[in-house]
Amino acid sequence: SFDSNSAQVDGGVAYLEISSTFTATNSSFDSNSAQEDGGVAYVRDSSIFTATNSSFDSNSAQDRGGVAYVYASSTFTATNSSFDSNSFDSNYAKNSGGVACVFSAQDDGGVAYVSSSSTFTATNSSFDSNSA
Repeated sequence: SFDSNSAQVDGGVAYLEISSTFTATNSSFDSNSAQEDGGVAYVRDSSIFTATNSSFDSNSAQDRGGVAYVYASSTFTATNSSFDSNSFDSNYAKNSGGVACVFSAQDDGGVAYVSSSSTFTATNSSFDSNSA
């Protein structure tokens, strides 16, 4: 499990860039935070974050993506996973995306902020009480 981790800037659990890969199976991501983007993961520059049979609860980012900031042709995939009470500033966002903000004018991603040819995919997953 990945619980109560924090980052002074981006990616409370993982900071991925330049074609990096992070894979988690049967994992929990609880109460992780970032002072800026991606409470759990900051994923950019063609990187890939994959979670299977995992839960994301009460994660937060002060800026964008309570769970994940996904940018620059990167991919975030969650299969058979749950997203509960995440925020960008429990999962919610002060700026962008309650569940997902795919490069729009709203403020930025309770679960995910997804931009610049990037992909967020959730299969057989649930999203509850997330906010932006």
